[in-house]
Order: sequence, then C-alpha cells, then structure tokens
Amino acid sequence: MTTGEKFERLTSIRFVKDVKSKEYWLFKCDCGKEKVIYIYSVIKGNSKSCGCLQKERARKAQMIHGISYSKTYWSWASMIERCNWKKSAGYKDYGGRGIKYCKRWGKFNNFYNDMGKRPEGKSLDRIDVNGNYTPKNCRWATNEEQANNRRTNVFVSFMGNTLTISQWAKFFGVKYNMLWRRYTLYGSFFGGKERIKISKQFLEKL
Repeated sequence: MTTGEKFERLTSIRFVKDVKSKEYWLFKCDCGKEKVIYIYSVIKGNSKSCGCLQKERARKAQMIHGISYSKTYWSWASMIERCNWKKSAGYKDYGGRGIKYCKRWGKFNNFYNDMGKRPEGKSLDRIDVNGNYTPKNCRWATNEEQANNRRTNVFVSFMGNTLTISQWAKFFGVKYNMLWRRYTLYGSFFGGKERIKISKQFLEKL
C-alpha cells in the first residue's frame, strides 16, 4: 500500500505499526476524521469509513422504520394494495377499473417526497376519480371532501351552481334524506304536486 490510495471513504496517509504480522495504517475518512485501521480489512472492503457510514445507515434505517408505521406509509401501502392485489376489497373499484399509480410512486420515499406527511384528519384522494394516482391528481382530503368526490355522487345544478345533494343539504341547512327523496321522486328539489316557486319563501319552506 502507498500513501494517497483511496478505498471507499478512506484515504491512506501512512504506515503506523505491525501487530502480530498485521499491518496497520492511518487513514483519513471523507468526513475528516482520522483512524488507524488494519489494512487487510480496508483492502477487502470490510472497513469503508471511520465508522460514520454505519451511523448514517443506522439513522436512515431508523427513519424509514419510524415512517413505516405512520399514517402516511399506510396511505401509500393501501394505494399499492388497491391497485395491485386482486384479493383486496377495493381492487374492483381501483385496479379492476384500470386505475394505476405512476411508476415513481412504486417506492414509498418518492411518494413521501411528492405528497409530504399526511395531515391529521385527511387521507389520500384522487382529484379526478377516474384518473390514476399521480402527484398532479392526488391530494390529502377530509372525509367530507372525499364524499363529495365519489363516482356515485349525483350532481344537481341549481341557482347557477352544480353541487352534490349532500353539499346542497349542507348549503340549505336541511336533512340529506329529505332532499334525496325529493330528487328521486321529482327529478329535482322543487317538483311534484307541491311545485314551489324558487324564491326566498322556497328557501325558508325547504
């Protein structure tokens, strides 16, 4: 071995000593720390740093392990399951319909970098319910936002706005079942025998 040779993160500086026919050299690590190491261990690749590499890997493993039990991770894992696993309860509505996730999101770290940590009270939602799981088509949404974004929702146009029946019920401050019943019977909120004029009185009576 000569001075200046590079092995992974270690650069040889000088010979230090022989111990029972084992040659030890002083090495400088990329992190700046110097350490005396048995040269055979370095040449064979068993020693790649002063010890900082192992610490970095341990920190990374700890971080991944911690995230793997988070709500963010389970949102990602559920997405993978719905799209890929035919035995999943949700497969028929996702993978069975041709819904896929982008290649980048096959790895959790990429998904985490794009979406960030899952906010409290929200879960993964596709903006276009017929589109794939991609950074541009996904958001963290509340249960109410997701409920108003389902394929099965009935949208009703009224007063220049188009909302779900659930949203209209919230807007008018009335029960959902009452509005749904009127819609299924008359095709609107104000049809049938008791045709009500769209006015302030209508809103009050409704």
